[in-house]
Amino acid sequence: MKSPRNVVRCLIQIAFAGASNTGEQVRHWFNFTMLASVHSESRSDDALPVCLGASENPYRLVSLWDMIKAYGHALSTLASILSSFEQISSRVFEKLPEGGYRPHDEEFAGSFVETLKSFMPVMEALHLSFSSMYAKRLIKEWENGGLEGVLQDKMIAVLRERLYDELRTTLFLYIPRELAERYTAPTNGWEEIIGRFPASTMDLEEMNKCYALSRFAAAVFHSVNAIEAALLELGKFLDVRDPKSGWTAITGKLDTLVIRTKFTDLEPRFQACFPFLEQLHGTVGPLKTAWRNKISHVQGRVTVMTADFSPKVSDEIIVATRSFMRRLATEMPIME
Repeated sequence: MKSPRNVVRCLIQIAFAGASNTGEQVRHWFNFTMLASVHSESRSDDALPVCLGASENPYRLVSLWDMIKAYGHALSTLASILSSFEQISSRVFEKLPEGGYRPHDEEFAGSFVETLKSFMPVMEALHLSFSSMYAKRLIKEWENGGLEGVLQDKMIAVLRERLYDELRTTLFLYIPRELAERYTAPTNGWEEIIGRFPASTMDLEEMNKCYALSRFAAAVFHSVNAIEAALLELGKFLDVRDPKSGWTAITGKLDTLVIRTKFTDLEPRFQACFPFLEQLHGTVGPLKTAWRNKISHVQGRVTVMTADFSPKVSDEIIVATRSFMRRLATEMPIME
């Protein structure tokens, strides 16, 4: 699995290159697979034009195509304005002896200001609020005092740096194609388990979403909570009477039923499902192996001992979790 890709500055990769070959830059940019919302902390229905209501887009993800449809013009204009910044920043404006600047310099600067005016809605759409405020100040200075005041206060250079700084703080979260389903459809493959243990639904959803986001310790934490929900039902079936009923009490009960008690001495209900008890007892071993040095069973409760989980280890734990819970869901007799 790839290393965590927690920040992808796709917007800046287009913009910083300038507008000399914008079409080619957009084509390169299109090679990315999926992006989360620019402002993922926002939960309002209008966080992004492509982020629909919770019922239509519950996971708040937007595809790269949606990004281009919504912001294609804005990104193209952004590349153009940044290219204009480069050009005007490198230009030498010479004052005439009688005052003022050469006509073609005035015309060039005026063209830049008009481009900047057209870019104002784009700044607002991209939530570049500080750049937008300073751009309005620059435009007002131009309209009141012309090129002289703008150049004297180095307002173009200041706006350029402010815009770059704001772009660097606008982050995009990238989810690779092979993990996208874990985020958008986190219960796929867990239907039987959820049907039998509905209390585990939230933790199973969060487990898969955390894994997709490379938050592996969090994924293991939620897998542990999901198993706890199943263990409670298993404890009822096994008639565990330990006041600290949990992993330790249940594994102890399984040892008693499968290893320490003769088949003829078992209760009829346990005799009837003895193959299930044997297989379940055999599943405990691989599960403990996957959790070794990572999970504590102190006082019968399963807890995460460390945040140091590699993708491979956390995936093994999730696979073992599904195997264990599916066996319980499909084979554990239903109590009347």
